[in-house]
Amino acid sequence: RVRATLPDHVVIPPKKEVWNGLHEFKSSAFGACHVTVYECDEKSWMIRVYANSSCRLHSHLVPLAFLTTDDGRAIGDDLTPEERTTTYLTLLRKRLDFDGTRIWINSVPRAKPPDASLGG
Repeated sequence: RVRATLPDHVVIPPKKEVWNGLHEFKSSAFGACHVTVYECDEKSWMIRVYANSSCRLHSHLVPLAFLTTDDGRAIGDDLTPEERTTTYLTLLRKRLDFDGTRIWINSVPRAKPPDASLGG
């Protein structure tokens, strides 16, 4: 019999559920998938996506510092905790994507390059 023991600091359960519900992914042909967002600590969230077509649960850790506004600014400390959570969640849901095997967060939308036909 083999017994493995992991240190307590390696396996950290999520603190609380931030949001759960159905989410429609832009690049997915699966339709809406069940998504749950958990708070791991004050600086990161864990996203879990249940893919109905493959009956698999996919997880992804997201540092909240990665979720900046569309113009690249960090979320300010002048917001209340509830407002900050709502802002982070809005940005996360807007950029969250899933292709059936991978979860990722799209980066901040970039400005369009100048059109070469216009001499730009």
